[in-house]
Amino acid sequence: MPETWQEKVRWSSHLWGTKEGNLSLTGEKLVLSSDDGEVFSLSPSEWPKIVWPRYGFGANMTIHANNRRYYVTFFARGSSLMEWRDAIHRGVEWEARLRPGYAPSKAAALLVRGFVDIMKILWVLMMLLGALILLVDEQAAWYDRIFASLLMLYAVGSGLMWLKPSWFGEKRGSKAF
Repeated sequence: MPETWQEKVRWSSHLWGTKEGNLSLTGEKLVLSSDDGEVFSLSPSEWPKIVWPRYGFGANMTIHANNRRYYVTFFARGSSLMEWRDAIHRGVEWEARLRPGYAPSKAAALLVRGFVDIMKILWVLMMLLGALILLVDEQAAWYDRIFASLLMLYAVGSGLMWLKPSWFGEKRGSKAF
């Protein structure tokens, strides 16, 4: 029995309004289906019509089928930043299945991880700045100063946990792909 791969995706044939669908690869057929039924079915000879644009970092693909262009993405609606990495990972896995000999680049994963790291740094800096403003404000009440002190402790603690997680029993980093 042939191996089957299935994935929940969002797709569109327009510039707006994505729909939920199911992308499946069974044996030698790539099928996109939705609640309304099968959208398209491609044989391996038609797989070169699949384009993986670089701006999607591997999580998006454009498929030409039935004289239409379909935009398929592995991002869920309302994805958080942490879910981006998973969507990119799933997209790269599908690209490897559909393009024999394809060796995925780790650039997309490193880019997303770098973006997440920058956001963490900015979050810690914003907390420190807010706490510092409250501490130096001469008109701040005593409870504002206590709150600012606790905020500073939390910011420094979360920054240390991010920089040196081994102190807190965690391993730094994760596997890219």
